[in-house]
Amino acid sequence: MKPFWNGFFNSKNKNRPSETVDETGQKVRILFKKVNNYFNNEQLLLKAGKVDALELMSSDKIRERLTALERILFDDPTIEVNSEKIKTKIERLEDRFAELLAERSIERDLEEQIAEKMEEKQREYLKEIKKEIVQGNAGTVDNAQTLKRLAQLEKMETRGLNRSTLELVRPRNLMRLWARTNH
Repeated sequence: MKPFWNGFFNSKNKNRPSETVDETGQKVRILFKKVNNYFNNEQLLLKAGKVDALELMSSDKIRERLTALERILFDDPTIEVNSEKIKTKIERLEDRFAELLAERSIERDLEEQIAEKMEEKQREYLKEIKKEIVQGNAGTVDNAQTLKRLAQLEKMETRGLNRSTLELVRPRNLMRLWARTNH
């Protein structure tokens, strides 16, 4: 019988491969948790259903769970379980997840900037409206330029610019019409 401390001091630890499997399984669980937080439960289930990853998500095999994550993160139902190194797969999934987080962050920043600009424009617009209302209530203050424009408009009105073009071109009597057709 071997003493129990042999496992601690023995350089050839036979349990080492299972520890890496446990570590890998833990990484996969953490990645699933992060993806679940990113999408929320309903969205994740809908997305998993869309890419046919529901069965793979609940699998006991790490490769199948990683394939489910791949399908979800890359939005590709054609990705199959393969013999690619698990570590490489995890790194690729982490990179893709980082890209998604970065995209979401940029989208939020843009939305915030747009909202700020819209609020600023709305405040300016409200100031203009208030200013117009105050000016309208205080009476109209005519300066030389507005009086000149008003005089021009009144002149144009007296000339008869309100008549249509058809009225101006149409002959007023039959003699004019007959004179035009004979020339």
